[in-house]
Amino acid sequence: MARDYCFLFTDVEGSSALWERDRAAMSAALRLHNSLVGAALTSHGGRIFKATGDGFCAVFEHPDHAVSAAIACQAELDCAAWPGRTRLRVRMGIHVGRAQEEGGDFTGPALSRAARVTNLGHGGQVLVSRAIRDALADSAAENFRLIPLGAYELRGLGPEEIFQISHPSLQDTFPPLRAAVETGPHPLLQLAEERPFVGREDERQEVARKLLEREQGLVTITGIGGAGKTRLAKQVAADLLNDFDGNVHFVECDPLISSQELLVAIARELGIEGEGATAIQSITDAIQGKRTLLVLDCFEKLLDAGPTLDAILKSSRSIRCLVTSRAVLGLPREFEYPLGPMGRSKQGGGPSDGELLFAEAASHILSAFRLTRANRRIVRDIVDLAEGIPLAIVLAAGRLRHLSLGEIASQLRKGRLDVLRRRPIGEDKHANLAGVIEGSLDLLPKEQADLATRLSVFAGGFFVSDAVSVLGDSIEVLEGISLLRDFSLLVTSVVDGKMRYRSLDSVREYLESSASPDEIAPTKRAHAVHFASRAADVRSLFDEGSWTEASALLWREVGNFRAAARHCIQNREDDLLVRLGRGLCRSYLEAGLREEFEELSRGAESAATRTLDHATLIEIRGLQGTACRRTGDIASAERHWQERVRLCALVRDFEKQADSLLDLADMMFAHGNIARARDYLKEFDAIEASLPDGAVRASGLLLKSRLHQSTGDPEEAARLFERARRIAADLRPDPKAFYVWRNMAGVYLSAGAHESAIEMCLRMLEGALAGSYAHYAGLALIALADTLASAGRPEAEANCLAALARFPKTASPMVKSQLRGRSTPTDAEWLSSAVAQAADECRGMSWVEIAEAVLSRARALHP
Repeated sequence: MARDYCFLFTDVEGSSALWERDRAAMSAALRLHNSLVGAALTSHGGRIFKATGDGFCAVFEHPDHAVSAAIACQAELDCAAWPGRTRLRVRMGIHVGRAQEEGGDFTGPALSRAARVTNLGHGGQVLVSRAIRDALADSAAENFRLIPLGAYELRGLGPEEIFQISHPSLQDTFPPLRAAVETGPHPLLQLAEERPFVGREDERQEVARKLLEREQGLVTITGIGGAGKTRLAKQVAADLLNDFDGNVHFVECDPLISSQELLVAIARELGIEGEGATAIQSITDAIQGKRTLLVLDCFEKLLDAGPTLDAILKSSRSIRCLVTSRAVLGLPREFEYPLGPMGRSKQGGGPSDGELLFAEAASHILSAFRLTRANRRIVRDIVDLAEGIPLAIVLAAGRLRHLSLGEIASQLRKGRLDVLRRRPIGEDKHANLAGVIEGSLDLLPKEQADLATRLSVFAGGFFVSDAVSVLGDSIEVLEGISLLRDFSLLVTSVVDGKMRYRSLDSVREYLESSASPDEIAPTKRAHAVHFASRAADVRSLFDEGSWTEASALLWREVGNFRAAARHCIQNREDDLLVRLGRGLCRSYLEAGLREEFEELSRGAESAATRTLDHATLIEIRGLQGTACRRTGDIASAERHWQERVRLCALVRDFEKQADSLLDLADMMFAHGNIARARDYLKEFDAIEASLPDGAVRASGLLLKSRLHQSTGDPEEAARLFERARRIAADLRPDPKAFYVWRNMAGVYLSAGAHESAIEMCLRMLEGALAGSYAHYAGLALIALADTLASAGRPEAEANCLAALARFPKTASPMVKSQLRGRSTPTDAEWLSSAVAQAADECRGMSWVEIAEAVLSRARALHP
């Protein structure tokens, strides 16, 4: 909750120059400064909540304590034994006002006002605001005086009456306040305050920090058009006005076309004449001895003028340059700051920067617009669909004149570029996102623009090896990718130790819409061929039981897999469709990618039908049946599985035929259709003798045993179960055996035979861990937890759940889903505490290590 706090800020005068003069002495002096100032502040009741490198921010409960701390601090600094000639003089400012504490830090306008008051002063001077003067009305006459200095404009905050603390231990005479020499607000303030600056606080602080570093002469903010580079640069420059004593200059470079024009524009901004061979010297002379920040906006058309800019930087150590550009300049002293999307989420559940920007822009369209609990979710969707690009967010908000929030989101899903536009006013280069993207592409040579178009086939990103496989010539492709990245048309991230590149979806959409279908078709087919191979890798990992690795590959490339499948469906690339279907359909189903599963399974089914590929049809039909059963569509599940039975009989694949018949019988039994279940089991009995796999026979016996038990024939049920048990005892651990053991555990559990049920669960867990079958190990842990709960052993159950709490979703979404759907016991509160305690005891252990510990303890009781 916000309330009034008293803030005392300190700042070393001329610290940058002191660092440049003698770095070692300054380092020693700053250590002494930190010790003296820190001790003085805390000994008078202050709490330091931030150190700025050459100053402190402290909070006090009472203003008179802050004043006493400042007086004591200045006295200590005045008599300190400073190293060499490096004597530090510190200015201080005090203000009281409303702020909010969050995690030990503070936010609110009171902090900005305290900082502005501090920056008005000189070394050794203590300044306070009118609010402090009013708060000290009763105590000011006791041991110090307040000298009124007049009202001064605090940049961005309005006027403030300033008072100086007078005390026998303090210097009384100082030059005019640092703002007194200014005749009006700096022009850059007007630029920076064209509209409220929303978000980007981390970026704002990082860019400012880099500009203040002694070694850093040039910072370039890069990013695609509309990323907010200019807005950030203006705000950072406004923030640093005091640090550069007001010597901050802004040059619009978009209309410039040569080095000479750049020099003329800089000279004009500095208020001097300068062109030709002497221009750089004239500029250097104009800023000599002044800490100067030069902001050069939209530099991407002047990349050839980079050496000229470098010469200016080399001519004076007092100049700093902040550049915005769609392309990195490539200069020796350059620090590139790639500007990414606005944050789409925030810790603590508060609105993200992107949501706040949308709300601010929307309020100009609909004055009553506010972020609410009811609309935040759809605003978040709009920000995501706008990819966090500030221009796209603002353009989307502008559509509120004509569309509702839901309609905006729906239209963005269909196509971004048609929605993200507005009616241009004059020379409005940001009137639509398509024009901004086109402007970036116009900066490229034709061959690189063509490469960008071909790379647009990659949806969701790619590695260089992917690009080479699809496009060929590794050297040409690598150089082209590097250039596209330098021009902000590709964004990068490091995945598994390798650089991964990605085009923004809006850029891909523009390139796809502008490309000739005939020209891009061969690249799309090469892309489909490559990702059909990657789909086979997913299948291999899945079959090996490496679900974590398979899921990681699947989720990373799901966009590319989707694009490849759609190309193959549209062009009837039957061979590739079959390969994609066999590689991905099962993984899609287990990962919960329902839309992708339905699209690809239908495409693969059609392709396999046209090519008479019975093996693929059998597999796809089985998965389609499973998908329908999971969603409760029993009629469709039966239809798919019956067709699978027919196909299996046609090619005499008795094992898969029996598997489908058992699926049908189990589904009918689960839904109370005993007669239909018996019919399917009779069909199963007719081919049982042809089955080589004991696990399938055991599964059939278990299902028949359950059916006889449910219909009042326990003796036959017991006989069938015993036959299944003998077969199961000889099974080798694999997915089919795990299915049998888990079903047997369920039968034992329903009969109250807890020890036997536990043994089946342990056998499944042991085999799954030994074979690295993470999915089945997770299912075994769930079954074991259920059995232990029924057996009245909650401590052991808690250990299983502690392992499952750390089970990764990528290893098996099904396990996480079943865990969420697990029934809650009556003593849920106690169990939750026990699970937390078990997890705490296993701190630092992976879920596998916890599961192995569970197995070890259980085996000690069940050898």
